Amino acid sequence: MMTARVLNSNATLNSFKEIESLEFVPGTQASVVFRLYDTAEENRYIPPTAAVVKVTFNKIDGTELEKTASINADDRSICTVDLTEDETSEIYGGNALLTIDLAGDGAEVLKGLIYNMLRKQTIDS
Repeated sequence: MMTARVLNSNATLNSFKEIESLEFVPGTQASVVFRLYDTAEENRYIPPTAAVVKVTFNKIDGTELEKTASINADDRSICTVDLTEDETSEIYGGNALLTIDLAGDGAEVLKGLIYNMLRKQTIDS
């Protein structure tokens, strides 16, 4: 099964740290950096060059927000999803669905769950 592990926001090749989840404040931009992981092989997963990686977040209104991740050129197991101010206002924290389209054509797709990817930070007044 595929999954991913959230990394520190300035992760680079050979310089990263796994974190429990990314805290975000609704209404602010957020970049989620994560490393693809194959639980069956117990190792990082490097997708093919033509692969398309997508992450689907649950929205407050019951719908979903699907985002295409950018894949790091130096380490293809590291991906980033950027969220706009509006998008962080619409989603809630928790798990996200991971989809890896191996050739970018929908013929072979891997799916998995990213546990506790995001943690929404709220301020009570």
